[in-house]
Amino acid sequence: MLIILSSALMLGIGPSRSSGERSDALLGRALVFSPSLDDAQQEVLHELPWNVLPERDHPAPNASSVQAKERTKALEERISGLTPERLHERIWNVSVLGRISQQNQFFFRATGLLQLRPELSTSLIPLFDDDAMTYEGRTFIVDLLVGAGHGEAQRVLQTLLESESLKRKKFYPILFQRISWVTNPEPALVAFTAAEYADLKTVPYVTVDEPGDTEMSDEAAPQESKAFRKLASIYALGSVVGNLYRTERQGLALEYNGWLLHDLRRATTLREKEAYLAAIGNAGLQGNGTTVLAYVSHPESALRRTAADALRQTNTKSARTALLKLLTDRDLQVQQRALASLTPVSLGGQEMQAVAQMVARGKTNAGLDASLVAFFARQAPAPELAQPALVAMLNRHTGDGQLEARINTLYGELQRRVHP
Repeated sequence: MLIILSSALMLGIGPSRSSGERSDALLGRALVFSPSLDDAQQEVLHELPWNVLPERDHPAPNASSVQAKERTKALEERISGLTPERLHERIWNVSVLGRISQQNQFFFRATGLLQLRPELSTSLIPLFDDDAMTYEGRTFIVDLLVGAGHGEAQRVLQTLLESESLKRKKFYPILFQRISWVTNPEPALVAFTAAEYADLKTVPYVTVDEPGDTEMSDEAAPQESKAFRKLASIYALGSVVGNLYRTERQGLALEYNGWLLHDLRRATTLREKEAYLAAIGNAGLQGNGTTVLAYVSHPESALRRTAADALRQTNTKSARTALLKLLTDRDLQVQQRALASLTPVSLGGQEMQAVAQMVARGKTNAGLDASLVAFFARQAPAPELAQPALVAMLNRHTGDGQLEARINTLYGELQRRVHP
């Protein structure tokens, strides 16, 4: 998972949201402004293309003809008759309408078509450059290229992002941060990301308002443009570091990771510190844990929130201990981020007991309770361990029938696991 620009994210976790809604910086992939994809479509982008078909590019030279035929057959079934002409037509529909019927299914089919026929990626350039293409349409085109993921798609993506006129648009940082989602970046795209980061690192950050949806296609003032582009490059480089490391390019990953650590130490504004810390979290390197832990007790709640996010990929005892501490932070958002980072982690008995005791003793904010129910459901502790916490939450929400029903259902499920 990653994080991205400003307080609104480009990718999100949580309830489904439309492209015009705002949201706090996303747990894994946050962007500068509002996302164009809802959570379901993000799942398509981040899971289906490579989990269903791990070979996103052409089959390896030594791949058997049987493997190649199986892959082709699977892609043809996925595409379900989608033609290049229909692909372009539907992209225009997205541009005009903002969202189309069965958009997630279309996204899945379209990325499959681009994987089967990588040369079609180039055909998206004139669509993207058409003056009539809206912000929503251009964002969707970039998402398709990222979803396809192969070398040709990355080359086209870089070509689009290199446009100087595009860089002046207010939505450019959103598009640039899509690089974060390229799980196996080509050397040219890596170099492009690093160059953008290096070119903008000395730009002073200025506080500017995030543009509304109707302003996205406007040109930004030069200083405003560079400030947002700087943040986008920080977030994206952190994600690139993680993707490089996971694709066995550790040397380059550690070099760029060193840039982020160095620049975090030199950062002077709160917003820049947030960005560097989030990027280090996006990288997800275990060696970064000590740096992140130093911010767990920071007086600025924004940095404690970011530290909670950044620890989500650091599954060590010290990281879990820090997240447990943040569950009782005075800031509800810090508690929410800490719980979100803990939820996917398999906690030990003592750690689960610590969480249950915090809840039972009222150390956590009542606004966290709905998320705590999901947390206990995911962790599935022994019923006697969870009972005090569940009772405390029931007492705090007398009259909330929906939450009461969820808590009672959860307790029944925990009981049945012990006494089927």
